[in-house]
Order: sequence, then structure tokens, then C-alpha cells
Amino acid sequence: MITPVIINRLQWKAYLIFVVTKLLFVPIICFFFPETSNFRLENIDEFFASGGNPAKIAKEISKAVEAENDSEKLSSVSEKEKVEVEHSDLDIYLTNMMKPIKNIAVFGANGALGEVLIPALLQADFDVGCITRFGSQKSLPAGVHARLSDYSNVEALTKVLEGKDAIVEAFNPAAASYQTNILQAALAAGVRHIVTPDFSGNTFHPNAKETLIFDPKLTAQRELERIVAESNGLLSWTAIITGPWYDWTIERGIFWINKEGRTITRYGSGDQRCSISRRALNGEALVAVLTNPEKYRNRAAYFASHTVSTNQLIALIDDLGLEGWKTVDVPFDGFTEKARALWREDTERDVEDRLNSRAYAALSTVALLDEDNYYGSNFENQVEPGWDEGETALKENLKRLVIHD
Repeated sequence: MITPVIINRLQWKAYLIFVVTKLLFVPIICFFFPETSNFRLENIDEFFASGGNPAKIAKEISKAVEAENDSEKLSSVSEKEKVEVEHSDLDIYLTNMMKPIKNIAVFGANGALGEVLIPALLQADFDVGCITRFGSQKSLPAGVHARLSDYSNVEALTKVLEGKDAIVEAFNPAAASYQTNILQAALAAGVRHIVTPDFSGNTFHPNAKETLIFDPKLTAQRELERIVAESNGLLSWTAIITGPWYDWTIERGIFWINKEGRTITRYGSGDQRCSISRRALNGEALVAVLTNPEKYRNRAAYFASHTVSTNQLIALIDDLGLEGWKTVDVPFDGFTEKARALWREDTERDVEDRLNSRAYAALSTVALLDEDNYYGSNFENQVEPGWDEGETALKENLKRLVIHD
């Protein structure tokens, strides 16, 4: 055992006398000065060092000590209440998360995307309500509850979203400007999950912002992240990425395969692989997400029917033995610069309908078919397991799509 130097000098007897004196000091002071009975050693020192009226000084010190004690008690109670509140919030959160999602509100139900999402949700026995803006004339499928609301009015949106478990944003990218209002209303109404306005290209790729065409969706993503962070876990989200819908675009004549002109356009080498999907797959993926939201919580979920190159599509069309089909080659050198120039011209002319512009189509081609996959259109390695449909299914679908009746 190590003995302090001071003890060696005082010897044990002297040290014991020192300790005993110290122990008796406080009781003796309290005996002669009872007003110091609730004082600490530092308070007693302050009492004798201050001078002046002992009674007045003792009274002031007593008040300070009592205040300090009250503060410590209050702090203790506050911490206890804080823990209780945190546990209460956690209980509510866990209870909500364990409940299956049942009631769905769909924004943009009348569009090309809504046309496949609504039937898929109904077939999976979800209760579906569609939030439409005033002036919408399109009819909705049987079994769907329609509610009119002004997207710019948070209070009105909150009212129509009450009782909903999840929101599906299936609107035109231009409507993503209402994201802040929709999310604020969702949080106020107690909505638990948001499916974001994606269902297309890889907007979560690091280079997505350079495509220009994804700007509205990227703005919506940033706002989503901000509001979800402020919700303390009460609101979660999923983005569904499916790539271009090859069957829908072929039918509209805006894919590389043009059934009316019997041509296949090959940009550059034709070896660039791109992840593509049937339009209906969007509905199937949505049902998968809403059936098991925790699996896809707060992330982008990738789904694709196929990942193929233009040269593979050419080979599949050739295998169908169709007459009169030809391949049109388009050099990719300088294509990006031309597409960006068209976009700048539209910006200068204040073009509002970007989605149907030549610039949008050109930039979409750049994003999908860049030789080095710079924009992440080939996300084959990120696709959820079990969703690739294989080459045979693709060949059968192409046959159905391109053969004229």
C-alpha cells in the first residue's frame, strides 16, 4: 500500500487528530450558528468570509441553497418525464409500424401511371382513394373513392388525407412542385408512408442532376428528405425505380423500336445495356412495397423486367422472321451537346410542356443510352431478386407489340 507523504510526516496520531477535528467541525459550527444547518462546506466558508449581518447573509444563502435543490429536483423530474415521453412516442411508432397498410391515397390516378397502379392496388384488396384537382374530368375505376382538393392548400389536403396509411405520388413530374404541401399535409394527417413520384429512370444515381430532365423529381426528393427527417420516424418513404416502360413507349411510337415505320434505331454502338420494364410492373412493384413497407423503408427500390442492349433487341426482332424491318444507325458523338442545346432553347422560349418536347426526348435518350452508363440506366445489379422476367418473356411481348393485326 502507498502512504501519502503528508501522513509520513504527521505520523498516524497527528493524522487521526486532524480527521477527527474535521469531522467535528461542521456539527460545532451548526450548534453555535443554527442558521447554517442546511449549508454545505462551501456555503459555510462563504458565510464567515462575507462579513456583514450574519442573519441576513444566512437567509440569502439559505434561499440560494433551496433554489439549487429545487432546480435539481425539477431537472430530475424533467428527465424522467422526457424518458416517459420518448417511450410513449416509441410505443406509438412501433404500434403504427406493426399495423398493415390498408388505406391508400393516390395523387395523379388519371395518368398513364395511375392506369396501372389503381387496378393493381384494388386487386390486392387495398382501399384506394384518389386525390384529384378541381377541373379533372376523367372517370375512375369502380371501387375507388374520389376526393377533390387544391394541391396548393395544405389545410384542404390534410382533411382529405385523414385516415390514410400511405400516399402514392403518380402525378406528372411537373406537379412535383407541390411536394412540400403534400408532405406537410401527410404529416399533419398521420400518414405513415410515401411512395415518391418516380416509377421511371434512375433519379437516385449520383449523376442524375446532369440529365436536366430530372430536376423536378430531384427537388421533390430533397424536400422529402427534409420533412421525413423532421418527422422523428413517424413518416417513411420508398422510391420505385423501373426504367422506361418499353411496351407503352413502343405503342406510342417513342421507343427505339418503331412498329409503324418497321425500324429499330441504334444509337452509337448499340451495346449499351438499359434496364426496362412493362408498364404494369409498376403496379406489381407498388403492391410489393406497400405489402412489406419495412423491407423498402427510406430507400430507392429497383425493379425491372429486363436489362438489354439495342443489339439484343435487334436480334430478337430478327428471330421473329418479320419482313421489311431495318436498322437505322444514329451516331452518338455530339448527340449530348445537341440535346442540351435544344433544352437551352426551350428555356429561353419559356416552354412549359417540357415532357413532350424534342429536348426532353433527346435528353432521355442520352440518359438511357450513354456508352459508359454514366447516368445509371443499367441498374441490373440493384434490381430486387426475382423480378427479371427473362428473354423468352421479352420475345413474346415484342411479338405481341410489333406484329400488326
